[in-house]
Amino acid sequence: LQLAKHGLNVVLISRTLEKLQAIAEEIEWTTGSHVKIVQADFTKEDIYDHIKEKLKGLEIGILVNNVGMLPSLLPSHFLNTPGEIQMTQLVLKHMESSRRGLILNVSSGIALRPWPLYALYSASKAFVCTFSKALHVEYRAKGIIIQAILLNMIPSRVFYSSAFQRFLLTHYSDYLKRNISNR
Repeated sequence: LQLAKHGLNVVLISRTLEKLQAIAEEIEWTTGSHVKIVQADFTKEDIYDHIKEKLKGLEIGILVNNVGMLPSLLPSHFLNTPGEIQMTQLVLKHMESSRRGLILNVSSGIALRPWPLYALYSASKAFVCTFSKALHVEYRAKGIIIQAILLNMIPSRVFYSSAFQRFLLTHYSDYLKRNISNR
């Protein structure tokens, strides 16, 4: 919402079409901007060609990579790294050719310390941080900022509330404004 209020076009990608439509309607109603939605289930590996096709012709200047959550108490499958890697690769070529862009990879405070019984999850969050730092070094001379944001544990009920989502997007927006204006 905040990004659209500042004149940026928004593309929302998520698994649940109804949620995408509701958020898109709210953004369009509030800002008058058009919002493109792409339904994609990041637990599937064959979605990236579909996403790439839907993004074709769009100038993607900012990617907020927030793929993956701790799905259950059993650490059997984590979406963090494949989704963030693939989405980053999808937008980097365009950003590189336009010599500007911002990629924010959402991680977790758990990346900073081991979490017994959830080694894979905490390691995947640490990967997101290291991946972001390494790519930033590679691409900063090309005008692309790549950073990880570390959030602490948030109960899912609170995280998915519309009030918290607005809070989160407002902070993303403020963060983006500060970083873009400092360039």
